[in-house]
Amino acid sequence: MFGKTLISTFSRTIGNSFQAPFMGVVYTTLGSKTGVEVSTATISRKVYPGVTGAISITSGTGTYAINGGTPTSAPGTLVDTDYIEAIQTSSASYETDVELVFSIDGSPDTFTVTTRAETVYAKDPDGNDMIDPDGNLVEDF
Repeated sequence: MFGKTLISTFSRTIGNSFQAPFMGVVYTTLGSKTGVEVSTATISRKVYPGVTGAISITSGTGTYAINGGTPTSAPGTLVDTDYIEAIQTSSASYETDVELVFSIDGSPDTFTVTTRAETVYAKDPDGNDMIDPDGNLVEDF
């Protein structure tokens, strides 16, 4: 990928608003984040050592930030010591992918966020309580 070795990658879910970097870090690859709550902003950070060039979003509705700066969707310039945070809000629907594709020095990279499965409850035989997907009785529903 880009002819260089990847040094570090991490991803975190940050709720419905942008928060300071590094809080609640969950390590993963840039390419995917699964099991995310619906309508939740998610960040993935990646370093491209030795890569210097233009960066731009080529498809998707997310943004990116360089070195923890202000999120933007406008084209920018990446220097070989910079890191990128891809910022994408998950779908409002369950089990749905949302992709943010950006180009770094002419090479594309994709950040995919997939929402979790919907929790479905069923009524118990007397109709007064609910049963969760694991078969546990949830009373007073």
